[in-house]
Amino acid sequence: MEKIIVIDTETVTGARGLLSVGAVVLERDGDAVKTLDTYFGFSDEYEYGFYYAQQVAYARRNRVKRKPRSEIETELAGMVCRHDVHTAFAYNASFDKAVSGRYLPSLDFTWLDLMEPARRILASDEHYPAYKRLHPHTELT
Repeated sequence: MEKIIVIDTETVTGARGLLSVGAVVLERDGDAVKTLDTYFGFSDEYEYGFYYAQQVAYARRNRVKRKPRSEIETELAGMVCRHDVHTAFAYNASFDKAVSGRYLPSLDFTWLDLMEPARRILASDEHYPAYKRLHPHTELT
């Protein structure tokens, strides 16, 4: 059985200032996939940034307490260790890897990117016409 983590980080601006991190640990057994654990950490370090207002609203709705980055790192590292995870997936993995390396250095994974396969599927002859209707400027991305 293979275990992976899917991670998404939000920052204040660019790859600077960890605002939050969300993660889900999954286990694959053949074609079956099940969720083993989830995590959301909202840093108390910043009170501004592109996604700050949305993060505050999410935290209130879900009763998530803001906490120091060191506590977020400890909790995430504990979850990774508990499930013996060595592979992380992320949409634009180079970004999340850079943010994690800078702000969550104890997390060490083999990083795999979801962006390229997603773009390839969405750009296929089968999917692209519907995708283009939803996102008229998709050829720019």
